[in-house]
This record gives sequence, structure tokens and C-alpha cells, in this order.
Amino acid sequence: MSLTPAQLQSRLALDYRIVQAMAGKVLRPEAYRTAEDLERRTNQISSERDSHLATRYLVTFRVPTLIGRGRFVDETVIGFDLAVRDYPYAEPHTWIVSKHVPYSPHFRENYPVCIGEVWCEEEGSWLLGHLLRHIARLLNWDEVARGGGYVGWNRDAVEYHRRTYGNRPLNPGLQYPVLPLALTHDATPQRDEDLFARSRPTSVVARPRGDLFTQGGMARP
Repeated sequence: MSLTPAQLQSRLALDYRIVQAMAGKVLRPEAYRTAEDLERRTNQISSERDSHLATRYLVTFRVPTLIGRGRFVDETVIGFDLAVRDYPYAEPHTWIVSKHVPYSPHFRENYPVCIGEVWCEEEGSWLLGHLLRHIARLLNWDEVARGGGYVGWNRDAVEYHRRTYGNRPLNPGLQYPVLPLALTHDATPQRDEDLFARSRPTSVVARPRGDLFTQGGMARP
């Protein structure tokens, strides 16, 4: 299953418009045509006229997050590559650009951000804006609990967060960026804005909010 070249360009243009509309206090996105442009931070796309060429993004997340026990950073920079085979049915490739890797079960040095199964489950209906909001919540430790002994890539971080914060996000009052309905109402099915909610049965079993993570095993991050 894949899009025609014209459909893909339309999708890329829509992603660009939505992400630009979400830019603000929490998100600072930069769009580029190529990996080389992103690496050098040259030829940044700044006009909707070229939005269909935006296949790489560099996004600064202004979400204070842990990088160790009791250690925080104010920002995390993550790269996004939409030039993957079968996008948008396949999730974008992601990587950590920041010097410090978040202390979290979802982030690991030299690995993509572990977003779980959500992109595949939505069968191409998720937009890049949904993914950015999702990652902002991961950085804030604000997600529906997972069962099966989930510890992701960092058991120590899970145990530290449980002891120190319980079921609370790191920044309880953080206002996440909202996808603009004027652009999305015809692009993707409307649903609850909790992007961690499941729209169909999955192999991941939700647990009470009192314990975000359970002990005793490994599951996909």
C-alpha cells in the first residue's frame, strides 16, 4: 500500500502546514528538503509554495525532561525523516540530535524514538503533527499506563519516575500544541485528543493510572 507521487506531495504539504500552525511555546520546527540541508541547517523551507518538498524536520521540544536522576534539560532536539518507504503508512525515522538523551524508557542513544504501535495502528491516518504531540507527552512522562512488565529501554528511569513522581507527569500544567481543526477535519478521523488512547483492541493492556509501568519483564518501547 502506497501513495502516488501526487498524493504523497499533497500529504507532505499538509504535514508542513499543520506543523507550522502548531509552532509556539512547546514546539519549534524547521523543515528541509534533504538530509544534507538538515545537517547543515541550510535552505530551510519557509514558504507553503515549497511545502510539498518538506521531507526532513528538525524539531525543538521545549518540554523540561529528565536526563538522569534529578537532572533536567529544558529542550530536546529530534530529527524526523519522512522520506521512508511507504510513508505515511510507515512511520517517519527519528533520531536524537541533542547532546543529552532523555532519561526515559522511550529514548536511547543512537536509536529512533520508541513510539510504540500507535502509528501502525492508525493505518496512515496519523499526521506528523500527531507524532510531535505524542513525543511531547513522552518527554513529559504523560501517557496511559502499559502493562506486561513494561520497562522499555531504561528500567532505571521507570523505577526512578515511579518512586519520585508516582503517576504524575513531570510538568503537570504543560499545554500541548493542538492540531488546527481547520486543516485536519477533512484529513483524519476526529477522535479524543488523548493521543495515547486506543481506538481498537491491541496487545498492550492498559493499567490503572496509579502505576504507569509495571515490573518484571520487557516489552516493545
